[in-house]
Amino acid sequence: MDATEHEAIRGYLQTNIIPPEIKSDRYRKKNFVRKCKGIYFQENKLMKIFTKKNGCVKYLEIPLVSEIDNIIGFYHNVTHPGINTTIDGIRNKYDWNGIYNDVGSYIRTCHDCQTSAALPPQPQRELQPIPPPEEPWCHCGIDLICNMSRTVLGFQHILVIVCYLSKFVIARPLKTKTSKEILNCLQEIYLSFGVPNILQHDQGTEFSSKEFQEFHKKININTRRTTAYHPQSNGLVESHNKILKTKINKMQSDGDTEWTEKLQTAVLAANTQTKISTSYTPFYLMFGRDFDSSNLLNLITSPTNPGLLTEADISEAEVSEDENIQMDANEPRPFDFPIIDNEWIENLSSTRKADRMTAIENIKAGQKVQKKTYDSKVKHNRSEFVEGDEVLVHNIKKAKRLPGTKDAKKYFGPYRIEEVKPSHLIARKRPR
Repeated sequence: MDATEHEAIRGYLQTNIIPPEIKSDRYRKKNFVRKCKGIYFQENKLMKIFTKKNGCVKYLEIPLVSEIDNIIGFYHNVTHPGINTTIDGIRNKYDWNGIYNDVGSYIRTCHDCQTSAALPPQPQRELQPIPPPEEPWCHCGIDLICNMSRTVLGFQHILVIVCYLSKFVIARPLKTKTSKEILNCLQEIYLSFGVPNILQHDQGTEFSSKEFQEFHKKININTRRTTAYHPQSNGLVESHNKILKTKINKMQSDGDTEWTEKLQTAVLAANTQTKISTSYTPFYLMFGRDFDSSNLLNLITSPTNPGLLTEADISEAEVSEDENIQMDANEPRPFDFPIIDNEWIENLSSTRKADRMTAIENIKAGQKVQKKTYDSKVKHNRSEFVEGDEVLVHNIKKAKRLPGTKDAKKYFGPYRIEEVKPSHLIARKRPR
């Protein structure tokens, strides 16, 4: 209560006389008498009875409005407790009507609490699926699986590329995360599979480097950066990273660090398993034929050198080649292929195109269902920013700092918004 109301109540409790300006108004008089109930004048202070949860009854002082901020600050500013804890401390001596609103407002605007508090839930947005490309290998995503166990040869990371239509994945082991080593791998991949139109990547320094960007600009690849600290915008590659790591872990035994021997087997498994989103295997959509795994088991499980051909396999292949050379001239040679008519080629081409169109429709149908499910959970309570608002900026690097250092605060600011753009805000730091 303000000083005038405080003085009026104190006078009424001492003399039982209602001030004339209040007594003349029937409505104000009724409210005034009601407010005075439960208030007592004691030791030249207005007091009220408060019963705590444990049954303890106390007389608490009712402060003036001008004193409230100082009282809240006294109980809050030392250790910065929450609303309920601060109120519990205040109610050892003070109480007033609207204490929850006053304390809550004070704590919500406390600079130290705001800059050190946990990150609040981010406002949700409706799902924006990436449209599937019309051809395989036109739109690809790239990412790194970092900090794997170090192998004998020094490999620690994995470069992963995924096609957005076929879901075909290519992975290569890396010793470092430098742009130079990544570009060496990409050059080998591009020479083998061709150059995509679009390459989507996050804002890692190895992808954002001048060397990486100029290389792709030279070969006319449109590189697209995802939103910073928002891995969902390159979710296809992120999900395949998890798939590869899970498959490698399942194939490794305890203490085994040579994951490079299992990498291509994990990639093969991912490429030859039917995807729910397309209803086809990535291998089929990429190459237009099914993968024949009838003799693959012997290659993968070779006891002498897993994943590689043995010397016996190579010798047998050389003998077979010599025998073919010594064949009778009248026998058909391996390169004497039968003549294939154009109609058969056209039918094969149309079948592959139809399968790709089916895969595209399946992806779109799946994205539609996924978007409907996701959007139904989005709360449309987004707070809009306007010019003049004061905001704090999240300190993303704080997680790597030690408490008590300069960057220990979780937020910087406050900043005053000077201009609101469709995709971002322009703000200037306000002096405290």
